[in-house]
Amino acid sequence: LRPFLAAFIWSVLVVVATWPLMRRAEALLRGRRSLAVVVMTLAMLLVIVVPLVAAVATLAGYADEAARWISTLATRHLPAAPAWVGALPLVGAWAAQAWNGFAGSGFGELAAHLQPYLRDIARWIVGEAGALGLLLAQGALIVVISALLYAGGEAWAAWMLALGRRLAGQRGEQAIVLAGQAIRGVALGVVVTAILQSALGGLGLLIAGVPFA
Repeated sequence: LRPFLAAFIWSVLVVVATWPLMRRAEALLRGRRSLAVVVMTLAMLLVIVVPLVAAVATLAGYADEAARWISTLATRHLPAAPAWVGALPLVGAWAAQAWNGFAGSGFGELAAHLQPYLRDIARWIVGEAGALGLLLAQGALIVVISALLYAGGEAWAAWMLALGRRLAGQRGEQAIVLAGQAIRGVALGVVVTAILQSALGGLGLLIAGVPFA
């Protein structure tokens, strides 16, 4: 039951945080709950599952290119430190000296140091591939459970309120309501912060011309 329990907890958090959106979608669809559930489920697929699948496809697509780049690492050379590195405050002189020292030895020395660890890195990547598959399965399970919770949200809410009253009377019911409000507040703060950070980070990578950004 452990995988289902974790997925159920995440589904509860998602449904509680997005319940106002589901109600708004239901109102726009003239009160048809089934269509609103379909809309929210598709939105969750776009937000949760599609990015994971896209990330896996991107990593797989560039795996050969990354392997070729690593294989030619020993023959690559780093140019001398640009002037702006030495002009950095506090760490400029040290950074320029370290850069130029590394440029003199080239990537060959680094490749020689990394060689004993490449097999361990490859083994770790293979192991994490299984964890990534489990993550995809968890994401799909969260979407399915969330759809069920969307369909019967009022019944689940009434059950939770009744449980709170049974455990602690009026205070228990108030605690359940406050927990839902806290989940929505935290989720809103996290989502807005993540969107801003992603937008600023992507803009910075785009301006810097980072490959594959």
